[in-house]
Amino acid sequence: MSEDKYRCPHEGCPREFFTQAGLDVHLASHEVKVEKPKAEPKVAEPKPKPKPKTASKPEKKPQPKFDYAARKKHMRKKLDAEVDKKYTRGEFLKMLHLSEDAYSARLKGSSFKVTEVREMQNGWYRITAESLGQKVLWREGPIKGTWHVTVPRL
Repeated sequence: MSEDKYRCPHEGCPREFFTQAGLDVHLASHEVKVEKPKAEPKVAEPKPKPKPKTASKPEKKPQPKFDYAARKKHMRKKLDAEVDKKYTRGEFLKMLHLSEDAYSARLKGSSFKVTEVREMQNGWYRITAESLGQKVLWREGPIKGTWHVTVPRL
């Protein structure tokens, strides 16, 4: 054994180390370990089987029926929307000839501002109104002598 090597003092261990620190770490691994009593293996509870997913579509809320015939009775005779004019929610729905329940969940604002009124070549008007980042677009015009207002696009 050379002078610069440190040998493990345990019987049957042939390891040699160049430093005392290396030997100390090795000796820590030769310590007699006290065996802990083994814990009983845990019995896994049976997991409930996941329900198979059905291919059905999620249920949609029923949309209120749109009665165009009733709406047609109350149509105005001319365009009454003005650019940069603000309308309250009730005035706006009345101007579109809509009932409060038909569009109440879809219209977000409490007031609407008409941003554009554009006349088209066929005598119809395209009106755009905005409220809280929501844009509403509809058209109005004559068909066979009566004034019609289309259903608005949101």
